[in-house]
Amino acid sequence: MQSVKLFPKVIGVFTNPDISYHKKIVEKCYHIKKNVSNGGENWLSKVYNVSGKLNLYTDKDFKPLLKWIDDKLLEYSANLNIDFKPVNKNAWFQIYGKNDYQDYHSHPTSRLSAIYYLKGKDGSSPTIFTDFNFNSNYFSLITPTEDNSREWSIPFQEGVLLMFRSEMPHCVPQNNNNERISIAVNYN
Repeated sequence: MQSVKLFPKVIGVFTNPDISYHKKIVEKCYHIKKNVSNGGENWLSKVYNVSGKLNLYTDKDFKPLLKWIDDKLLEYSANLNIDFKPVNKNAWFQIYGKNDYQDYHSHPTSRLSAIYYLKGKDGSSPTIFTDFNFNSNYFSLITPTEDNSREWSIPFQEGVLLMFRSEMPHCVPQNNNNERISIAVNYN
């Protein structure tokens, strides 16, 4: 049988081959946390973040990582055969402690988004993507796959980057350990 995939929602998954600068960035995140109040003023969860408070593109310590993420954006766009040149870029970080979470949300004012797994222990919460329009009650799944599931979980692994269309709903379930740090990027 030939399959025709219509209107796909493709998540690009990249692994950073050089995480040698992670320690410096993690230290910078904690330094910022001591000096900058919590962002994300309209967020339901109270996970510490600098969304709306600080754009990481203005901080030289984040530049090597953000350059790598920007390069992967070009690769992601080329892989999907789309011509995308961002005009605006905004990056922030979140530090999850035990029981912190991020409710389902999307980024409707952006076109492409990214999540970078910076630091976390085994068992750190994954990112879960969903399609609220997909009704899985019509049939029983023999084996869940990307093609037949309403929800897809991508485990936390340091150095992994997820790239996706900004309107895709995603969340982070309650974190089971004391440390999970991620960086988010929105592109317009």
